[in-house]
Amino acid sequence: MNLVSYHLIVIMLIAGFLGGLTNIFFTENLQNQRIDRKFINQSLMGGIAASLLVPLFLNTLESNLVDNLINSEEKNINNEFIFFGFCLLAAISARPFIRSLTNKILLDTQKQAKKAINLAVEASNTVSSQNHLINELKENINQKEISNLIQLGKFAINSQKLKEALELFEDVLKKDQNNFDALVNKSRALKRIGISNNDEKYIIEALKINDNIMNNILDVNDDNKYQDKYALCLYNKACYTTQLYILKNQEIQKKEIKEYLNECFKLAPRFVAFAVKDSDFNSFIKLDWFQELCNRYMTIDNSEEARS
Repeated sequence: MNLVSYHLIVIMLIAGFLGGLTNIFFTENLQNQRIDRKFINQSLMGGIAASLLVPLFLNTLESNLVDNLINSEEKNINNEFIFFGFCLLAAISARPFIRSLTNKILLDTQKQAKKAINLAVEASNTVSSQNHLINELKENINQKEISNLIQLGKFAINSQKLKEALELFEDVLKKDQNNFDALVNKSRALKRIGISNNDEKYIIEALKINDNIMNNILDVNDDNKYQDKYALCLYNKACYTTQLYILKNQEIQKKEIKEYLNECFKLAPRFVAFAVKDSDFNSFIKLDWFQELCNRYMTIDNSEEARS
């Protein structure tokens, strides 16, 4: 490793540190509160990690910037400032940058794998054993692609890119129409669109999807998997129904919501921890009946954790 390489590493470390600090100050200003030491450490380490990934990012773009900096006989200040700028931007947006780069590399890897499989298919059409192996590889790649699409869809929901999220989940459902994760997250995206647009039809559609999932689960009835998935659907039904009452300017039917949550917590007490922080329940989160219900099952959940 020559002096130029060390020089670039120093640039990346400085940019990562500055980017992490910038992220801390942005967060502190947005939330108007003090930031704890754990968050500071995470931001600084995340900024440095993102900055160190910039050469890999530039390589995926087929950029020669790093090669020019290392191999150039004369020092190019302009290129160094450009490289520093890339590192600083990556560090400031460390989390989305690392996620985006990871997803891009995974998708590129899958494309290369698909090309390799297509070549293998052409070379082994007459060999049944090889064809069987190729089919297995294709299935594995398809499952990985579905998994990546679902992860991208979840990220789009969290980023409030709801229409993009719906498109990603629709792509999954074209490949696997009964995919549980895609259906559940599609209903979540629809609920958020309904709240954002103040339009009840999206939440009604989300409820229909959720009810269909519940019916399919009842048909399968697969013990532990059935319980956890069914509990999730009951939880979502409580969320969607609450928001539907709010959009219709109707009084929330306590008995109905309580019934959904009670059945959910009975199957999976761990959902209590989500319920007490869920903004969907803000209209009654401090009421006695809700607190009593959560406290009852929170005790059960704590005792189960203690036994394990």
